[in-house]
Amino acid sequence: MSLQFILGRLHTNKKEYIYSQLVKWSQENSDSEVFYLVPDHIKFESEMNILEYIKSHTFDKSRDYAGMINLQVFSFSRLAWYYLQDTAIFSHSQLTETGLSMLIRKILREKEKELTLFRGESRQSGFVDKLTTLFMEMRNGRVDPEDLTSLFNENFNDNEFTSDLKLKLEDIQTLYERFMEELIGKYIKKEDILEALIKEVRKRDMSGTHIIIEHFNSFSAQEQALILELVEQAQDVKVSLVLDKKHAVEPPELTDFFYETGMTYYRLYQQALMRKLKVLHDITLHETSNEHCKELTILEDYWVNSFSLSPVSKPSAETDMTHCLEIRAAENKQAEVLHAATTIKKLVAKDNYRYKDILVVSRILDDYKQMLEATFAENDIELFVDQADHMSGHALVEMIQSLLRIHKRFWRYDDIMRLLKTELFIPLNPDEQLPKDNLQRLVFLKDKAEEWRERLDILENVMLAYGYEGRDWTEEREWIYARFHLEEMDEQLDADKQMQHVANAMKDQVRHILLPFYDRLSSAGTNREGARLLYQFLDKQGINDQLLYWRDQAIDEGKLEDARKHEQVWQTFIQLLDEFVDVLGDEPWDMDSFLSILETGFEQATYSIVPPTIDQVMFTSFDKSRINTKKVVIILGLTDTHLPMNQENDSILTDEDRESLSGYLPPDKYLAPTTSGRLASEPFAAYTAFMNASERLIFSYPIKNDGSGDNQLSPYIERISHDLNVPIKQVRSEPGHPAQEDKKTLLSFVGSRRETLGHLVNVLREGIDKEQQPSLFWVKLYQSLFKDADTIEQKILSSLEYVNIPKRLDRDLAEALYGKDLYLSVSQLESFYLDPYSHFLRYGLKLKERTIQELTPAETGTFFHDALDSIFKTVVNRDLKLSELTDNKLNELTDEVLQGLYEKNKFRLLSMSNRMKFIRKQLSDTIRQMMWAISNQSRRSRMSPQRSEVLFGRIAAQQGIPGLKFSLNNGGILHVRGKIDRLDTMEMDDQLYISVVDYKSGDKKLEFSEIYHGLMMQLLTYLDTAVEHSEELFGRKAKPAGAFYAQVKNPLLDGRSAKNKDWLEEMLKQFKMKGILLNEEDLLMNLDKTLDNGMSSLVYPLKKLVKGQLKGTFITLDDLRLLLKHHRTKIREAGNLILSGENQLAPFYEKKGRTPTTVGGEYHPISQFDVLLPDNQNYYRNLPKIKDQSELIDKLKAKYQILDPQEEDDET
Repeated sequence: MSLQFILGRLHTNKKEYIYSQLVKWSQENSDSEVFYLVPDHIKFESEMNILEYIKSHTFDKSRDYAGMINLQVFSFSRLAWYYLQDTAIFSHSQLTETGLSMLIRKILREKEKELTLFRGESRQSGFVDKLTTLFMEMRNGRVDPEDLTSLFNENFNDNEFTSDLKLKLEDIQTLYERFMEELIGKYIKKEDILEALIKEVRKRDMSGTHIIIEHFNSFSAQEQALILELVEQAQDVKVSLVLDKKHAVEPPELTDFFYETGMTYYRLYQQALMRKLKVLHDITLHETSNEHCKELTILEDYWVNSFSLSPVSKPSAETDMTHCLEIRAAENKQAEVLHAATTIKKLVAKDNYRYKDILVVSRILDDYKQMLEATFAENDIELFVDQADHMSGHALVEMIQSLLRIHKRFWRYDDIMRLLKTELFIPLNPDEQLPKDNLQRLVFLKDKAEEWRERLDILENVMLAYGYEGRDWTEEREWIYARFHLEEMDEQLDADKQMQHVANAMKDQVRHILLPFYDRLSSAGTNREGARLLYQFLDKQGINDQLLYWRDQAIDEGKLEDARKHEQVWQTFIQLLDEFVDVLGDEPWDMDSFLSILETGFEQATYSIVPPTIDQVMFTSFDKSRINTKKVVIILGLTDTHLPMNQENDSILTDEDRESLSGYLPPDKYLAPTTSGRLASEPFAAYTAFMNASERLIFSYPIKNDGSGDNQLSPYIERISHDLNVPIKQVRSEPGHPAQEDKKTLLSFVGSRRETLGHLVNVLREGIDKEQQPSLFWVKLYQSLFKDADTIEQKILSSLEYVNIPKRLDRDLAEALYGKDLYLSVSQLESFYLDPYSHFLRYGLKLKERTIQELTPAETGTFFHDALDSIFKTVVNRDLKLSELTDNKLNELTDEVLQGLYEKNKFRLLSMSNRMKFIRKQLSDTIRQMMWAISNQSRRSRMSPQRSEVLFGRIAAQQGIPGLKFSLNNGGILHVRGKIDRLDTMEMDDQLYISVVDYKSGDKKLEFSEIYHGLMMQLLTYLDTAVEHSEELFGRKAKPAGAFYAQVKNPLLDGRSAKNKDWLEEMLKQFKMKGILLNEEDLLMNLDKTLDNGMSSLVYPLKKLVKGQLKGTFITLDDLRLLLKHHRTKIREAGNLILSGENQLAPFYEKKGRTPTTVGGEYHPISQFDVLLPDNQNYYRNLPKIKDQSELIDKLKAKYQILDPQEEDDET
């Protein structure tokens, strides 16, 4: 019936004393009970330690086992179960923290009208969580509603209580009182169990019970009350504290190194005196244990004494602390983790350490967890992370959240894909059933999942292409999937039809399951009904069956931890659902609240931790107490923000509120410490972390911050470095320049074979790029690894010889890829000359980016061409003339045609969303403006539009007039195909003249340098084709009149520049065509009916000077023929190069903005084009400038008439 304290610092031999006392008690009287109380997380380790102690101190050393009967290792919760397991306390429902949050949310709504400061906070999940935490803290502190009531009655007139605090406490008292009423008799929490244990202890005969309590630095008021009750009932209670002196009369100062344990001593001692319990003299241990090396013992003395007011004695200069202590300033976190891994590999490989001898510590585990797992796996280091994973990322959580959000947010793409990609919701077809045999079921579900993924990819592609979401899912309307491109085809591909069929089937299957569920959910009256509907839906869809399949699959693959996770997450969901119904079941159904509760519940829920294997490195929290030392401890992230860590107070009660309350609460009731109290414990927290090591302690911090700026070393570690003469070692994430590294530094980058290979390749690659000889260390390492390199390693090492230059295809492969005969559009030929590699990717491999709901420039061009073509055909079919149509009549005709276009599947995309409808309106306005311009141009010109969208060559199933054909070196034929946007004709002196018009959405003109190098062949090839086959088109041979670009646009006139001018002429100037005209005077004089002396044509690139001379972009017939000959030569040349396998990565610098393989282009991730690569691997070609038409003609005359064969080869 006594209390005694066992005091001593961490380096004392306290473990030996306590274990011997426990064993002595258990052996003195076999009928007595001996309890060793420790925190939950070290209970198992403590049991093992005591068994090892018993085994090592037994007389019979030959026995391989040890046991204990009347000596029990318990935590407080396990002690409660030991005494209360047969009572009714565990029959009550036990609410999780989420369940408590639900209860508080309910109470906030009930009491809303009675609240002052907290009114309207019930829907704020953050506030509910804070209030839950505060109430749990008050229960831990044994603060009852009556204490708050007493506080109001006695102290509300005290000036120390501000008006805000009074109002806050009134609201807290109202809510807390109701909270306790709801809990009593219905639910239990850990606090209720401890209170029941206190009552149980009070009535038990424990006169033969001996208890030692250890490894606690502080106790809650409830735990303290339990300890005092044990003192009163048991024969002996000893409390072991890490403390070097007693604090019986006065509490310790905040500046006291052992402030936290000193406060624990003071409270227990004072409460024991108040209850008139016997307190024996303290047992103060000073004998040093042999667990720590000499240097770490010196560190402990220094660290404790450095916080006292007396001068600190530093170790003598002869003491080399670097044998045990190391401080690393790492370049970044990656460098920290990398060198931790290589250090561990070296210790295990050379110094006979085991992984279990090593502990890695961080203040915030999440800062390093993923990086540590990846790097240690790369280095083949077994790792155990002493932190439970949260359930919030499990597929079941995603599935339920997205299932409800689809309904809440009306079928958004993101929510639909989140649901379907979890692969928990995989509906069975009407004719399918799950096999009963477990093995057959596994095979069936595996095949079903693979089929589902394939179909889901198709569904997603269709959804993205057309933006199907919202109403598209709820209406009975077939989805369309068809992508049409200029110069390709106007009919839907069979592959697109198949994708459309699969997407529609899958859409119908999903919506027919979800829509009835959502209808029932919308009519749910109460939370109970809503939860029931959700559970029934999940059960009917076999969600738990799918989880069980995942579990069985994980078991088959040996992933037992994953298998347990799938079971636990379903159990947690059922528990959350039960608590939701139990606490909030009768309230009106509120999906938003349910989603919030669900998210909070899974964020707080964690998977049970699987104990570490026999030999693993442990990664644990800086603040977690440990019972055994580890030979090597590596502490990561020791920056000035993490040690000391100034934790913010985010509680409802501020530090000032807590200080005010502490003076009025009874001594046996108290809340958690203030921020200053937690900060006062930081030196002690560092002390316990440091002393986890027995042989070697490594401090590490990252210089570079993940965000911006640099980190500073913790002042604690800086002090150790300065006072104990421990140098700060710089470590990098990659090896530096060979000449700057010594052997020891280079060896620090040697870890596992795979990790080392990565560093080796980087070093050698840098040496190759910079033409520098690597150090002999890396050369020897390369030779050593290369000798027995496996296939993968050989592949990695071969990357040193890699150059970013495409390998030319052989002729057979090229012919197999493209075909013996080529069917090419002029734009394909131009793309080849622009960059052969881009042509190879687009037209050889047929690579294209995933289609997103967006109108590409090509599709915009398709719309413009189809719209203008349809309008022209309508004019012709109705026997109308453009020049005779009024503006109103033309607009009516245009609107009629456009409305018909919108109904076509081809342009269904333009009606898929409000944004696309706005784009459609802009496109339609542009077409109207363009038709107005064409109509006005036709009134001025003697040329009249005759044909539009003239097909030449073969495109898909369509055959037009013959296109140009060229024989190729392989014996095949190159067929040129395409569509001529518009053909205009004029007859003069029994001679028919033809001009071609090419519509462009951008401003385009003839560029002579591009014409020469094959980058601009389209316009003149169209003219060549039209003249070549004029008899098929018009029944007679025709001469070329010109070729023009017409920009399709909807321009705005500047009112200031058009002031006092004819707006009609100013607008027509915006649509003036650019191109070339045949230099025949009669033709030019008769081309524009409105042209007079001193005027410029508003239609053609033509001007009549004052004296009647004509000026413009003219070309003679001979020069035009020479141009067309050059085009034909370039077409044949391109065909031969394509079939010879040419795929050079060679973009033009002047055209890099339009080249797909350059930076920013769609193919750059494939080409990796980079002009900074060494040895000129990738480079831009320059496009020589040809300033005018005469220079171009001169070059062509030289090329085709006077160029010798050698020069011709060079030019090619």
